[in-house]
Amino acid sequence: MSVLRARRARHGQRGVSALEFAVIAPTVILVLFTAIEAGILMMADATLGRVANDIARQGQMSQLTSSDCAGSIRSKLAAGMGGWVFDEGDINVELVNVYNPGDYGTPFPEDESSAPRCNAGEPGALMVYKMGFTSPGFSGVLNWLGINVMRFERSVVVQNGP
Repeated sequence: MSVLRARRARHGQRGVSALEFAVIAPTVILVLFTAIEAGILMMADATLGRVANDIARQGQMSQLTSSDCAGSIRSKLAAGMGGWVFDEGDINVELVNVYNPGDYGTPFPEDESSAPRCNAGEPGALMVYKMGFTSPGFSGVLNWLGINVMRFERSVVVQNGP
């Protein structure tokens, strides 16, 4: 190959790296922002799991103070989620099921101290609450991918004890 032909081949490659960058850069940036968004969503989900564990522990130790357990759970969830939930209307707490104790075992005493703490179920009843929140995402990258709303949920079991 002559020197002239080698120079011509080198001149034909001008601008190729700029073109490659223009084609690849948007894809790399989208993948980067999606990875950051996924990390943020995992942190929000982990926070919801921690708050759900705290609420279940407080329910187990009869520390849900009001007789409206769903309202008490909602307020504790809103306080625990902090900056992850921007509008308290996005938080939902729903009583899924109430399991009353059967005729087996010893019944609970029928006095003032054994009055149910929550307004659902009898003393000793197990109540299953579904709690969670919805979020449109945190950076807007998921909207580009067609994911408009993310829903985070946990279930907690609270025993209605004296």
